[in-house]
Order: sequence, then C-alpha cells, then structure tokens
Amino acid sequence: MFSLILQSAIGNFLADPEEFLKSTKLTNQEKKTLLARDVEALNDLGLTTSQVIGALSGAHSQQCSTNHPTRG
Repeated sequence: MFSLILQSAIGNFLADPEEFLKSTKLTNQEKKTLLARDVEALNDLGLTTSQVIGALSGAHSQQCSTNHPTRG
C-alpha cells in the first residue's frame, strides 16, 4: 500500500513539481532543492544518489516510466 502511495506522489511530482510541492510541509529551501534537481544538495538532506536519480527520473517503477516515458 505504501508503495502505491509513494508511486502516486512521485508521479504527481513529475507531472507538476511546483503544484505538488505546495501540498508538502517542506521548507522553501527543500522545495528549491527539489525543483533544481540538485543531487548533491539532496544527498546533504539525507537521500542517496540512487534514490534521487530514480525518483527524479521516474525510473524507480514501471508505472512511472510508463506515465512519463524517457527519451531513447
């Protein structure tokens, strides 16, 4: 169940990052960091590089890859 909620949240972020971030309790700096897709700063906030790249690319799940195809 949590996995589905997480997939939905990431899909919503990828579809409209600024709108999605309005619904969060993140600080303005955390929001700016996510919008900038700043991997090093997100690492400093406690995420691993693989977590950051997977989530921001939509490649963490087949569902997100299907909803947000990558260029190939």
